[in-house]
Amino acid sequence: MDTKFITLTKENIDREHICCAFSDKKCQNSYESKKAWLKREFDNGYNMMNEDDVVDLLKKAKQIGVDVWIDGGWGVDALVGQQTRLHNDIDIFIQKQDTTAFTEMLKSNGYSETKMDYTTADHTAWCDDYNHTIDLHLFEFAEAGTLRFENETYPSDILNGKGLIGGIAVRCLTPEAQILYHQGYEQKEKDRHDVLLVCKTFGLSIPEEYKKKQ
Repeated sequence: MDTKFITLTKENIDREHICCAFSDKKCQNSYESKKAWLKREFDNGYNMMNEDDVVDLLKKAKQIGVDVWIDGGWGVDALVGQQTRLHNDIDIFIQKQDTTAFTEMLKSNGYSETKMDYTTADHTAWCDDYNHTIDLHLFEFAEAGTLRFENETYPSDILNGKGLIGGIAVRCLTPEAQILYHQGYEQKEKDRHDVLLVCKTFGLSIPEEYKKKQ
């Protein structure tokens, strides 16, 4: 069954049902308070990174000849071939040698770098006026079979994943890499969703730290 996602706006939010997506309590007071919060945040430029936004970004990267690898929640949805949850950003990896070309493209499309707690030379966030957020990771291929990101070395085959976003073929982290890098920190509900989805889709074992929360 195809999943249909509705773009919420100030104009349609009153008539749309958001209980399952935004509320942990299926009651009127809870989802009405969520709607009130969203209305206020729309005025502050709140926006999700939806499929059309991602496809547009991928097309622009292709136009300037920059290879992109998808990580995070969109990386999971790419692996399974369809959007399965909402995303407030997109995590992407590009090679360091493409930094100038890619960031200039972002600037020409209304994005600017936004300092975050996690900002480093190789990990930055870029936002536009609508709060679409691109979490940008810079890496370089190193010795045979490896890559280097933030002074750490990883096997380069973690980037051998293949997926689809909006019908477009994309590069992404492999299912095994997604599971590995979803461990060792305090998980949110979206992490649990992503890990269980990947494990179910690709027949992988559920990590112990996620079994405890089932």
